[in-house]
Amino acid sequence: MPESRSKHPLVWIDCEMTGLDLSRDTVMSLCCFITDAQLNILDDQGYEAVIHHSKEQLDAMGEWCTNQHGKTGLTAQCLESEKTAETVATELLEYIQKYCPERKKALLAGNTVHADRAFLVQQPYTPVMKWLHHRILDVSAIKEAAKRWAPVEVIKKSPGKAGKHEARADILESIAEARYYQKAFFQNGTVPKEEPEAEADTAEVDGDAHGSIIGDKDVKPREITQEVGAGKSQTTVQSLEAEGFGATSGQQDLDRNGGNRDLAS
Repeated sequence: MPESRSKHPLVWIDCEMTGLDLSRDTVMSLCCFITDAQLNILDDQGYEAVIHHSKEQLDAMGEWCTNQHGKTGLTAQCLESEKTAETVATELLEYIQKYCPERKKALLAGNTVHADRAFLVQQPYTPVMKWLHHRILDVSAIKEAAKRWAPVEVIKKSPGKAGKHEARADILESIAEARYYQKAFFQNGTVPKEEPEAEADTAEVDGDAHGSIIGDKDVKPREITQEVGAGKSQTTVQSLEAEGFGATSGQQDLDRNGGNRDLAS
């Protein structure tokens, strides 16, 4: 059946870890905000927690994490925190269910969020990931697509990152970046007219906790060609130009290079 517009929310999560080794490193802190499909935050407070770690666990961190988390104060907060990972996992799931009461509807979202998910599919956080859809919305993927295919001015005006490596600050930056790309690429940020509800697919797709993509539909190359040929890409460039993003120069670059252009990141 054809795709229809989704109204389901997005669950934005950023984690700070003791490292990136899944066999031994753990989540030190996390922050979660939930937005509707149009990136409006549903609760300004969000959910944020710091998980207790022993001095031995923290002393085992690598040099980068030791310096970074020491500088932000997270290491000291982990020593002082009384919350266990089990408590945080339970609270996080309850928070998500408050705004996302339907199982397998909301998507996990963030920057390079597959890295956070790799930790969150493990216990005690597994029930959280099982509540969410198996697909994710990765803002970093949109950014990488923009670096290759967007007009140069759109790339130049994309939001910068403060690089704080603090869960709350980082996930709010992710939402802000998503809003920028929403405005730049997708109807200039306006909400399209409501479409008739598509018939519900009675077969629930239940991706496993490790990120299977069962149920993704194959897209025929001909369908993609037809969409581009119908002028949808040109419409996007024109709308960006109208918004003052300098799409004209980007389009000239595309014309000169036959539609292919290497863009510096």
